[in-house]
Amino acid sequence: FILFVGDLRPMKGLDVLLSAFAGLARSIPLVLIGKSWPDTPRMLPEGVTVHDRWPNAAVIEAFRRSSIAVVPSVWAEPFGIVAIEAMAGGTPVVASDIGGIPEIVEHGVSGLLVAPGDARALRDALSQLIADPERRLAMGEAARRRAQDFTAATVVPRLEAVHRRLTTSR
Repeated sequence: FILFVGDLRPMKGLDVLLSAFAGLARSIPLVLIGKSWPDTPRMLPEGVTVHDRWPNAAVIEAFRRSSIAVVPSVWAEPFGIVAIEAMAGGTPVVASDIGGIPEIVEHGVSGLLVAPGDARALRDALSQLIADPERRLAMGEAARRRAQDFTAATVVPRLEAVHRRLTTSR
C-alpha cells in the first residue's frame, strides 16, 4: 500500500495526492494516517482508507509495512521528519521537491522528487515505483541507509564537534 502520514489538509498536498491516486492505472490501496481538520476532503477516491491520529509506534510499523511513502507537501516543509521515519522503515519516498525535503530524499536513490502541486508528476512517480518492485526494494534499502544520517547517534557528535570548535577558537 501507499502511505501518507500527516495532517489531512491541502497544505500537506493531500488534494494533490488524492487527484494523483484517482488517476493511477494500477490498483493499490492508499492509507492516510493523520489528524482531520475542517478543510480535510470529505470525498475520497475508491481504495483510500483513513486512520485518524494513530500513536507513533503504530505509524512507524505502518511505514515498515508500506510499499511507498508519499510526502506531497505544497508548502516549504522546513524539515521532513515524516520522510525520515518512512526511510528508516526501509520505504522509498515520493515527495515534493520543496523546503528541506530534497536535503533528505535523494532523487533516484532513496526516493523520487516531484514538483509541488503537480498531480500528474506525482502519479507518474508512484506508477514507476508500483510497476518496478525491484527498484522499490533497492530504493527502500538506500532509504534505510540514508535515514541513519539523521539519527541522534550521528547528528549529536557532529553538533558537539562544531560546538567544541567554536568555543575553543575564542
